[in-house]
Amino acid sequence: MENTGKKSLKVVENNVATKGKKIYIEVLRCIAIFFVIFNHTEEYGFDLYKETAETLPYIIYLTISILCKAAVPIFFMISGAMLLGKEESIKTLYKKRVLRFLIVIIVVSACIVLYAVNDITVIFYKEMIGIFLSTIYQNPILYTYWFLYAYLAFLIMLPILRNLVKNMKKETYYYLFAVYGVYKLVLPVLEQIAHINLSDNLAMNLLEINILCPIVGYYLEHVLDIRSIDKNMKVLGTIIVCIIIVLAGILTTLRNPQLDNQNEETYIGYGSVVIAAYVFILIKAIFNNKKLPKILNKIILIIGGCSFGIYLEENMLRKIMLDKIVQPLSPVISTLPACIIAIICIICVGTIITFILKKIPYIKKLL
Repeated sequence: MENTGKKSLKVVENNVATKGKKIYIEVLRCIAIFFVIFNHTEEYGFDLYKETAETLPYIIYLTISILCKAAVPIFFMISGAMLLGKEESIKTLYKKRVLRFLIVIIVVSACIVLYAVNDITVIFYKEMIGIFLSTIYQNPILYTYWFLYAYLAFLIMLPILRNLVKNMKKETYYYLFAVYGVYKLVLPVLEQIAHINLSDNLAMNLLEINILCPIVGYYLEHVLDIRSIDKNMKVLGTIIVCIIIVLAGILTTLRNPQLDNQNEETYIGYGSVVIAAYVFILIKAIFNNKKLPKILNKIILIIGGCSFGIYLEENMLRKIMLDKIVQPLSPVISTLPACIIAIICIICVGTIITFILKKIPYIKKLL
């Protein structure tokens, strides 16, 4: 009788720990944050394909860099899956979400400035406050923080997007996906072949990553029944994703020699929305209703729950840790595995820092 009571208590504790959490969503967050950090590793990881003349390493490095571009679409798909189906007033939205992100942008930007100038007294100068606010109004304080601005725009559009998806039929989703296919998959190939560019006046703003991806995420979570995906559809989807990766590689390879700036990434993100959707479906199919070992389940939930904090901290952690880990390890195990180990270490440290910060009142609400 006592053992039964203890088992019941453990079940209750597990339910409380995972309340409101879907394990496949947290797995997706873990994958996405890994990809985000890899995207910023430059010559140690992301840019390795630019540094080699050997065919096989080039293909491997470039493929990984193409895959990592699915990171931001995955994050926006998660937001669409989680937020577009919610019912809340515009007042609640601004109070609970928009204000939070505004505060995050201001606080993290201020921290970066204070760290850079190493003088806390600057906050007492009125002219500095004006310069600071005008600076972050125009551009992110760090290039990696562009996501915060794009996400803020998504939140402001949230009431409109909620009404949009609520009234969309399946045929309308298919039409949207077809338009994406033409604009983002077919035309870039034709433009590369013909050496022309589409007029800016024909741009389709609905296809922007912070608008399209939340809609795709809502569709994958609330409209698509993954049980209806048969074996033939899985094979077809895998073939399509492989073709997209190959095309992204070919377009990137053709594009780079034409440029003086080797940081050009026009085509390396080609088809990233399709790749992200494929990863979303795959992870949901694998982990939905799957019982994982308790320790693994807890690790995934903690890292997933800390992913936003890790993103905010990764620039600092990467500058501190990446060189120190990759340089001594790369002669022994080569650069890419060393970079992967470094990223895992950055995620671990970022998780610990975020976990601690989440214990602090007010800061917890921001993270």
